[in-house]
Amino acid sequence: MLRSDILDELNDHLQSTLEYEQIKGKDEEAARELVLSRFGNPSTIAC
Repeated sequence: MLRSDILDELNDHLQSTLEYEQIKGKDEEAARELVLSRFGNPSTIAC
């Protein structure tokens, strides 16, 4: 259960940051790469 909660929280942060980067003008792919470079892969982090 805790792992699932952590994954949900990380995904929320990733999605918010992705949307923010797109609002700032990055295309979806560039925003996604930037977000993953900042946060890492949420599945790996929550292990």
